[in-house]
Amino acid sequence: MKDAMHSTFKSIRDGHVRLSSEGCLSSLDWLNGRYRHMKKELKGEGQKVLLGRSFSLGTQFQYEFARRLFLNNPAVTLVLVDHPISIPGRRQPIYPDIVLIRDGRLVGIVDVKIDLGFLHLGHYGIKENRAGYLYSKADNEFMWSYYDLIKAGKFTYKVSHDRNGRKNHNALLREVVVGKDIKRLAIVVTQINHHGKRSLYETAVKDADFEPLFLLKSCHPNDDRYSAQAARREFLLSHAAGALAGFYGI
Repeated sequence: MKDAMHSTFKSIRDGHVRLSSEGCLSSLDWLNGRYRHMKKELKGEGQKVLLGRSFSLGTQFQYEFARRLFLNNPAVTLVLVDHPISIPGRRQPIYPDIVLIRDGRLVGIVDVKIDLGFLHLGHYGIKENRAGYLYSKADNEFMWSYYDLIKAGKFTYKVSHDRNGRKNHNALLREVVVGKDIKRLAIVVTQINHHGKRSLYETAVKDADFEPLFLLKSCHPNDDRYSAQAARREFLLSHAAGALAGFYGI
């Protein structure tokens, strides 16, 4: 009996590793493709309309990451990406990167960054001075926003457009229950380009009960030398693959 149960759990675990890894690596390939397109079609020699600074791909990547990991995940019934949620007693809404809901109950939150190069320092209670970077837990708005969320025990959101893409002016508030056992993950695609912020960022998200998770150590999807095979090998051999699989099963 125990052997059968162990075999079943192992099969489920292996399935989660495979599905979450495929979704994650697929999103990294998409990101690399977007960078390549931007460099060739928008910034490359011979273009009449020439782009200088790159477009931010952060929110697009959050959406692709969420779609590829959770669209067909039966443990999740709704995924909100960069969507405003309103917390009772809090004046302004917050915009989590990815919110995972199952049958009207919050089950997971994912904070997603490509790298830490353009990190909104103040949001995480990090300040820069002549000596480098300093962290203040009291100023960690990221932490306090989720403290408010857990304390309230619920939040509301609206679906702002109808099925035809028209503005829904009569959208109803939808309520989601928030428990204390929410899984929280802070994903950074690569540790390259962190400029000395990594340890302070990790402290900031840990103070909010998020597990920091860097997917890649020596690869960056924006690098001309980026290899999908090298990224796959690095990811699968890291702690990230197992951690993401555990989160995938919610």
